[in-house]
Amino acid sequence: MQDTIDKINNYLQVGGMFNPELMEHHKVSDLLLECRNEIQACLAANRDVMLHWEVLRSDYDALREKYQQLVFYLAHIDLDYFTEHDQALLDSAIEEAKKEVLSEQNNV
Repeated sequence: MQDTIDKINNYLQVGGMFNPELMEHHKVSDLLLECRNEIQACLAANRDVMLHWEVLRSDYDALREKYQQLVFYLAHIDLDYFTEHDQALLDSAIEEAKKEVLSEQNNV
């Protein structure tokens, strides 16, 4: 991208800004084609970033939903009847959530 910007600046410095009719037409065409290619590459990169963002957003929403379910579960526990089995289930759910988060972080 910087190469194209430098070529545009050079074009403007050697007269393209004030006397474009004095510039060689094939050089102007080449410069325009380069600009078009750079813009297309930037648009493609932007689409890739947006697709990646959508995947991350979807994963985040899924993890947030699981977190909310866990908070809801914890809020409704009757501690007088909370057994070792309940603690094991809770620990297991927390470990599974941690693994999912770490897996998602590694995939990013």
